[in-house]
Amino acid sequence: MRTWLCRAFVLASFAGIGALHAQYAQSAEPALELREVRSVTIPSGSSIAGAAFGWKDDLVFWTDQQPGLTVVSPTVSRLACGTVLPVSAAMDTATREYVLLSSTGEEFRFDRMGACRQTRNLMGKEPIVVAARAGTAWLLGRQKSATDPRLRLATTTLDGSRDNEYTTAWPAEFSIATTDGRSVIVSSIKAPFRSVVYSWNGTQLDRLPLELDAGLHDLAGMSSEGAIALAAVSLDRGFLQVVLELKTGKRRLLLFNAQGKPIRSVLLGDNWGLLASDPAGKRLLVSRHDQLSELVLFSWRWITSDTSPEVF
Repeated sequence: MRTWLCRAFVLASFAGIGALHAQYAQSAEPALELREVRSVTIPSGSSIAGAAFGWKDDLVFWTDQQPGLTVVSPTVSRLACGTVLPVSAAMDTATREYVLLSSTGEEFRFDRMGACRQTRNLMGKEPIVVAARAGTAWLLGRQKSATDPRLRLATTTLDGSRDNEYTTAWPAEFSIATTDGRSVIVSSIKAPFRSVVYSWNGTQLDRLPLELDAGLHDLAGMSSEGAIALAAVSLDRGFLQVVLELKTGKRRLLLFNAQGKPIRSVLLGDNWGLLASDPAGKRLLVSRHDQLSELVLFSWRWITSDTSPEVF
């Protein structure tokens, strides 16, 4: 069991970096503690493409190599619809069914017995690059057109009655998305970085940008040109994002407050990728690569003390 306390490490690492960094270190924002709950080893040769929270304590993940979904509950079972590879998946809490979406826009549902049926097709002129489910709506991202590489986002509800569109400033091929079940964070992995939180309120997309470039400069003393941004996730009172430093190959975890302002930064000992979050239950799903590839479940809490049994 490992506990990760962001604030104590960051405060210790600020010495000598400069007045601006000290200003962040003296912030009144509370610290975030991550506590490892359990982990699942991923078969050799596979890498996790995405994950979601299932029914009760079930965990769900999918890979780029295997069709269908893997459900951990706590035994491992497979749900597949032929050779369909998911671009995203989610749990429908109303029906307790798992919903899978393919890159071509085909939506499938698995009932409680694992039987699969196709429910609809959200196919468009361009293939789906990123997708995530917020509430009862899918947020779908495609290349805007054959001649326009930008990412076009659109929401589609269960009955297809609403379809709001928004075009980002970055190319579709550099995009990544996560969800907390109510909102979706879409990020550009290449500089200049953009990570935008999209909340579906029933009539429109509400957007909140995360200031990743400022966080890298002010908290880590590095340029965005020397990094690749990985996925960001929502917390109950802020956001997390992982950044890969190209020069060292190391990964850095950044904490943002609820307004999208960067407030903490810590260097990770393992290769992390953020997959999904559950702010109401304070749960976080992470892919971790060290000697093994794992799906890891964390819980979190906010604290005001710098003491912890293990601090990295």
